[in-house]
Amino acid sequence: MPAAGPTTPRPLPARPPAGPRTAGSLRPPARSVLLKVWLAGLLSATGIGVLRSVWHDMVLGGGALVAVVLLFGVGACTVCQVLGFSLAQRQVRQVQRGTVSALVTTAVLVVGGCAMIALNRVLVSGAGFLPPFGPVSVALLCAPYPIVFTLCTMHRAAAVAAALASAAMIGAGVLPLRTAQEHLAADGWRHAHPATPRDLIAAVDWPGGEQTPLTTGPFGTRVVVFFQDSNIDGMSQGVVTVSPAGTDPCRDLTVAVTYDTVPENELPDDDTMSVPDPGCTPSGPDAWELYGTGFRGYATLLHGVLVRVTVDDDRPDDDLAAVARSLHPLDDHQLWRYTGGWPGWAWPLT
Repeated sequence: MPAAGPTTPRPLPARPPAGPRTAGSLRPPARSVLLKVWLAGLLSATGIGVLRSVWHDMVLGGGALVAVVLLFGVGACTVCQVLGFSLAQRQVRQVQRGTVSALVTTAVLVVGGCAMIALNRVLVSGAGFLPPFGPVSVALLCAPYPIVFTLCTMHRAAAVAAALASAAMIGAGVLPLRTAQEHLAADGWRHAHPATPRDLIAAVDWPGGEQTPLTTGPFGTRVVVFFQDSNIDGMSQGVVTVSPAGTDPCRDLTVAVTYDTVPENELPDDDTMSVPDPGCTPSGPDAWELYGTGFRGYATLLHGVLVRVTVDDDRPDDDLAAVARSLHPLDDHQLWRYTGGWPGWAWPLT
């Protein structure tokens, strides 16, 4: 038998030329891509949050200063949108070629932004997308961006199903998370103010008024009230003080500092001041009408506490008796609006 000669390797068949890349032919996006889309959403959401915060806190009668602040908010929002769009488009181009990538990127940011705002309105930290939001809320609020990215760029059933399941989980979990946040905020605030009796943690309903967070002290609890239709630029006009029932309603009354209550050249640094001996006239059982230079007020004993409401004379139509009698205890759901932020250890969990 003749000796076997060296074998010649058989050539591998040539691969067919690659066709055009389409979204339906791609694997689901890698985790790194989804993370970068999430970061792009974070940039976009931060810009939206800055603008919403500026708009929410804007004083309509503030003149030129308001225009400057609003311009800053618009500028910051624009920069964040440009940076977020650039980062998101680079990820979209990995799965979508051609001019369609810009449309897909726009859809991701617009739809994801709308979903973010919807979640933002449910969670307890308010209009802005800045602290006091904690890591849990931030992760949740920006989750719609990679979900929308997956739905817009992937046509595989498994990827679409995973994205829809994620959206369903977020929708089902946002209300329980809000409830947990409310309990954390309320418990944190109460632990930070152990000397404040529970019956003094209360508030009134004042139509048209924007109430500040609660302040506490020997007087009890207090909020200052601002009205957007005020003719006093940036100045608050109302004060609500809830004190123990044994407090003298006709002594040491706190009122808002305005041009009517204090001469312009004597305005103090604080937005409130104490009037030691205001005018005080009985107005029925356990009720008193209060008055003085530039202000009027009403006091009544209600729910075992004394509530005193004062307002600038420029608001003669406010029914102070009705406002005072609207006093109600603040439960966990209501208290977070008056806490002024997340105290202590609760912030990382929110």
